[in-house]
Amino acid sequence: MANAIKELVSKKKKRYKEGGFDLDLAYICDNIIAMGYPAEKLEGVYRNHIDDVVRFLEAKHKGHYKIYNLCSERSYDVSKFHCRVATFPFEDHNPPQVDLIQPFCQDVKIWLQKDPKNVAAVHCKAGKGVTIPSQRRYVEYYSMLIRNSLIYRPVSLLLHAVELFPVPTYNSQGGCSAQFNIWQSGTSSPFKLYSSKTLEARRNAGYLHVELPLQVTLCGDIKFEFFNKTKMMKKEKMFQFWFNTFFVDEEEPPAQNGAPKNSHSDRQDQAVSSVKTRSLTCPLPLTMNSITDSMCFPRGKRLRLKLWKHQLDKAHKDRTHRLFPENFHVTLYLSDLAVSSAMRQHSGDATIGGGRMRPEVGAEVTDASTRLHGLRVESSDDQSSSPSPTDSEDEDDEDEAWDSGEFLGSPPLIFSSILLPM
Repeated sequence: MANAIKELVSKKKKRYKEGGFDLDLAYICDNIIAMGYPAEKLEGVYRNHIDDVVRFLEAKHKGHYKIYNLCSERSYDVSKFHCRVATFPFEDHNPPQVDLIQPFCQDVKIWLQKDPKNVAAVHCKAGKGVTIPSQRRYVEYYSMLIRNSLIYRPVSLLLHAVELFPVPTYNSQGGCSAQFNIWQSGTSSPFKLYSSKTLEARRNAGYLHVELPLQVTLCGDIKFEFFNKTKMMKKEKMFQFWFNTFFVDEEEPPAQNGAPKNSHSDRQDQAVSSVKTRSLTCPLPLTMNSITDSMCFPRGKRLRLKLWKHQLDKAHKDRTHRLFPENFHVTLYLSDLAVSSAMRQHSGDATIGGGRMRPEVGAEVTDASTRLHGLRVESSDDQSSSPSPTDSEDEDDEDEAWDSGEFLGSPPLIFSSILLPM
């Protein structure tokens, strides 16, 4: 009966069925195992039961296995695995912090090199989610660090504006009621840096451009969440994405008409050069308040980060382009602290479809509101340190956490990092 339930939960995902075992487990290669969470009690009925996992590892790799727990939400009795358990926690359906990847890969490398018989068994919470765009981006980040011999240090940037193009379709009017939150990764859990008010926009407006009423300092691993607010004022997640400020390297192009654009190869060379310089010259601030204009290189740069639909978590699943047009993208307009200190303070500007919108002179920024072609625009400077959002608000539907079926054919990209030279 228990095996039947596990089969139902696993859906199309292949299971390990040899030697009398029936486990949510797969060999990525001879010495790296990916498996589901080793659960106990009732949860062990539909997940890998911890006792079954112990039996398997003791039978197949006795004295030569080490567990790597990537789950931040829970833990178990490590003594069952002879305390050979290393924890590198990060939240499910999110990428790990950049500075967590290298210690993980180094630990695995050292363990595997100790003995040719050693194996590393890695698990997260469910082990069934397909790798999301943000996770792929972070693997690319680590690849860039390794291949270019870079030293990672947090870089502080100021965020000035956010742009969506074109407007997503989430209501019957062909638009959305957009609201977004910005989170920064912390030592225990993400904390909120900024929360916008709601902006009503229609697709025929072309695009949505919002200038923040207060410049927000971003440093390290940053998460953006975009919601649509329904008529019942329920928040419906549209998409999210993570990025790290160290790797934001694209300069905002000149505003003049006919200005030359760099080729793709030129941009790649500039990206490596820019990031290399940062890794050598930008010190690690002790606190956000200790950051000064002179601490980050390069000076005077206005930057942008553009992410296309296939690079956005959840939006990339809209393969029929019902909610997001094929050319949908998000652009963040940023600058380093040196240039930002000389820039004017924004007063909550917003643009829809090319029409610049400002609050009236003397109006409070927090209550900035105006109308253009029947569109209501609101901006907010609500910045607070709030707890991480709940699972019901943050994550995709629970069913998505179980969907995979491509596990063996498309192993988690995080494992490819281990094979890179160090």
